[in-house]
Amino acid sequence: MRNSKLIVWACDNLTRIFPMDKPPEKKSNASWSMCGAKGEYCSFQVGIHTDIRLLDVEVTAAPLKKGKDKIGEKCFDVKWVGLVPVASDLFNPAGAERPNYTPGWYPDPLLEKAPWKDSEPSRSASVFVVIRIPQNARPGTYKGNLSVCVQKKSKIKIPVTLRVWPFSIPKKSDFSVTNWFHPDCVSKWHRCAPWSARYWRLLEEYAKDMAEHRINVITTPVLMGNFHNSDPMTLVDIVRKKDNTYRFDISRLDRWVKLFDKYGFKYFEMWHFLSQADGKYAPPFGLYDEKKKKNIWYSKLPSTSKEYVNLMTAFLPELSKWLSARDLTGRFLMHVFDEPKPDFWAHYAKMSLMFRTLAPGIKHLDAISKSDIITGFKADIDIPVPLTTHLEDDDGYYKKRATQGVKPVWWYTCCGPTGRYANRFLSMPLINGRMLFWQSYVFNVSGYLHWGYNFWHRTNQQESGVPGITLYADHTLVNPYREQPDQWAAGDACIVYPHPRWWEDHGPMGSLRYEALRAGLQDYEMLSLLDKLLLNLSAKPGSKKARAIKDGKLLLETVRGSFAGSLTKFSRNNRQMLDLKQKIGDCISRLC
Repeated sequence: MRNSKLIVWACDNLTRIFPMDKPPEKKSNASWSMCGAKGEYCSFQVGIHTDIRLLDVEVTAAPLKKGKDKIGEKCFDVKWVGLVPVASDLFNPAGAERPNYTPGWYPDPLLEKAPWKDSEPSRSASVFVVIRIPQNARPGTYKGNLSVCVQKKSKIKIPVTLRVWPFSIPKKSDFSVTNWFHPDCVSKWHRCAPWSARYWRLLEEYAKDMAEHRINVITTPVLMGNFHNSDPMTLVDIVRKKDNTYRFDISRLDRWVKLFDKYGFKYFEMWHFLSQADGKYAPPFGLYDEKKKKNIWYSKLPSTSKEYVNLMTAFLPELSKWLSARDLTGRFLMHVFDEPKPDFWAHYAKMSLMFRTLAPGIKHLDAISKSDIITGFKADIDIPVPLTTHLEDDDGYYKKRATQGVKPVWWYTCCGPTGRYANRFLSMPLINGRMLFWQSYVFNVSGYLHWGYNFWHRTNQQESGVPGITLYADHTLVNPYREQPDQWAAGDACIVYPHPRWWEDHGPMGSLRYEALRAGLQDYEMLSLLDKLLLNLSAKPGSKKARAIKDGKLLLETVRGSFAGSLTKFSRNNRQMLDLKQKIGDCISRLC
């Protein structure tokens, strides 16, 4: 739709609209239609091409109506799409969305205000629209309008149609999702004391936001914080008494558990008890020594030292007792150390056994590479978390284990894989981040791990220029709207952004990639729901239900085949993904 100086169009939620993009010529972009299940978050974008000041442009939503039923304004979230710098494509640019656009500015953060003031010469921007379908919404077709106004005078309306399916997206998922949360980044950005009353208010905003995006596993800094960090916040205070025994204050941990329980979190993922890759040291931590009458800080306490072993021997049984009394043992997960290198697999197996002996009911999980650490070195890992690439290249161990479905397998992405693999880097197509969860369904993995929910730290490596340091983070933050840590691909360190008004109590600002993650997790639920229906249903040959069952099986064959059946040769066609998702939803509706 066109005004004299304003061109507006609707588009899908997987297309990045860059400032230099031209508006489409097709009139078919003048409206938007979509489908969704009850409880689902549906989304699309509005492109705006103009030379008018963006600050004078306002986008508002009206209720969607179906007779007397409506989906009101409170179910809408309308945000401007901002821009962040991308210095280079990737470590391997083969998978980049627009290889010629870097270094440059990429659309990603979702903002309350327009991303720039003026638009001369004419440029394109976009608004991201999320519609939450209430759980009690009646099935059927709802219609309404989105309005684009200039100085509250000139108005362009975009007709919006939403067809609500007669089934719900499950509130609780069998699929586990952890994006590592860094609590100190929130404290530092908002300039508030760790564990202060204000901090707990902020923490609740973050917990609510994670739950709304289907993240259901929370990293929990029990005794140690994240190994990336040189000044972690922890939940348990340690006192070493005069007789060299220990006392532990678990009150903050108790409050933490109650808060995340409120939002339906499934697991509490304790941070690693040993240093990354080699497990030689404990992560940095502190305690109060009664004999010396002062706080003592340990930055490199050897993992085999008597002091560390005594601490673990005291703490883990007490933690186990506390968990057992609250029926939490099965919901706490333990990391030994992250990404153990082959030279330290024997050490990993030894320390894992020690922790298992001290806390026998707590499950172990870790990001690992080759399955030899389990099959050859007998490392006792309840939930191995290989890099996504290893589902195809590790002699089939993980793939076979996942397919059998008896022992769980999660998988992870981080600074890799790159190239033609799916990941969530800023310069990759948004469909890649969403595709991860179609592939999760295809490869039968039961969880996904990523290290960077809100890692806004400036790094020691950035300061010193020396690679290979042990502790990445120093005591200050970057502004992720303007800077990305340069030793990782842009977008790896965080998927959310801090609220610009740090002095107010707000949760994070989302991103296009964060919305792609949520959409992918909702897709996973629909795939799983269709799969379960097909396993449990039978029908008279030739009946409508029999035809629906046949169609459902063909849809899942397509998903497991050309669409998502390969980790590198998957579909990158936005329209195909959205059409396939709609067909799956329609098929479920026929079977319900």
